[in-house]
Amino acid sequence: MGIRNFAMGMLALFIPVYLYKLSYSIPSILGYYIMFYAFAFSFFFLGLYLCKKIGVKHSILISAPVTIGYLILLHTLKSAGWPLFFIALIGGIGDGIFWSSFHIYFATKSDDGSRGKQVSTLNGSIAILGAFAPIAGGAIAGFWSFGTLFIIGSVLFLVSALPLFLTHENKIEVKFNLNQLIEKKHFIDDLPYIGEGIRYGALGVIWPFYIFLVGLNVVLVGFSFTLANVFYVIFNFIMGMVTDSENKIALVRLGAVMHGLSVVVRGFVGNVWSVMFVHSFGGVTAPMLEVPFLSLFYENSSKSKGIIIVIREFYLALGRIFVYSLGIVLFWYTGSFVKSFAPLFIIAGLSCYFQTLMHPLNKPKKKK
Repeated sequence: MGIRNFAMGMLALFIPVYLYKLSYSIPSILGYYIMFYAFAFSFFFLGLYLCKKIGVKHSILISAPVTIGYLILLHTLKSAGWPLFFIALIGGIGDGIFWSSFHIYFATKSDDGSRGKQVSTLNGSIAILGAFAPIAGGAIAGFWSFGTLFIIGSVLFLVSALPLFLTHENKIEVKFNLNQLIEKKHFIDDLPYIGEGIRYGALGVIWPFYIFLVGLNVVLVGFSFTLANVFYVIFNFIMGMVTDSENKIALVRLGAVMHGLSVVVRGFVGNVWSVMFVHSFGGVTAPMLEVPFLSLFYENSSKSKGIIIVIREFYLALGRIFVYSLGIVLFWYTGSFVKSFAPLFIIAGLSCYFQTLMHPLNKPKKKK
C-alpha cells in the first residue's frame, strides 16, 4: 500500500497539468474526471465479486496491471491519440477494483476499540512514505518529462504488487442490494459521503490544477504538497492518540470547522507564499476531520458487513462528479479558470458540514 501510494502521489497531482499541457481544454479535463469516477464506482462491484471468488489480496493484485495499463495509455496519449473516454475507463477499472478490496479488508480486520489509532497508523504510514512523492513527481516532470514520470510510476506499481504473492488470502462476501443506494429514509446518513466526495474532488484535482494555473511550476506544486504532507503526518498521529478516548462526533465537528476554513480560503490565494501557508494549514487540519470520521466509517462498515462501504463509494463518486460538473458550467459561464474554480473551494469547504452528520450505527445506551 505504501509503495502504491508513493507512486500515486507522484502521478495523480500532475495528470490534469499533463492533459492541460497537451492542449486539452479545462472542460475536457474535468469531463475526463467525471468519466473516471463514474467508471470507478461501476467497477467497484467487480472488485466485490473478485473479493468473494478469489480473495481480497488477489483482487488488489489484479488492479495493479490494470493501473499500469492506464499509465501506459497516458504516457502514449500524445503519440497514439487515445480517446479520454477509453483512458478513463481503464483507470476507473483499476481504481474501482483496488478500493473495494482495500476498504473491505480494513473494515473486517481492524478492531473496534482501537480503530482511531489504526486509522491514524494507516494514514500516517501511507503519508510518511508518500510525503515526498509530490516533490519527487514534480522534479521528475519538471527536469525530465511526464513520460519519465509515468514510466517510473508504472515500475513502482508493479513492485507494490509483488508482496501480495507471499501473503495468506481472505475471501470475503458483501451481500448488497442496489436499492440500498437510494433509500430515502437513509438520505441524511448518506450526506456525509457526498460532502466528503465534494471535498476530495476539489482538493485532489482542482487544487493542484488551480495552483499551477495561478503561476506555480510543477516543482513548486510538488513542494507545496510535500510540505502539507509533513504537517499531515505529525497531526495524523496526534489525532490517532486522541480519537479512541474522546467523542468522535465532537472531533468531527471541530475538524469540519477548521478544515472547512482551510478549504474555503484556497480560492483567494494568488502567490507562492499564500499557497504554501494555506496548504500547510490544510495539512494540519485535515487529520482533525479525517481520522475520527474514517474511524466512525470503518466501525459502521464492520457492523453493516461491508454494505456501507458500497454506499460510501457511490456518494463519494456523486460528490466528485458534482464538483467537476459545476466547474465545467462555471467555466463556460465565466470563461475564466479563477472565477470558475474559486467558488468550488467555497462549496467544498462548506460541504465539510455534511460530514458532521456522521453517527455510529448503533448508538450506545445512556447510563442510568
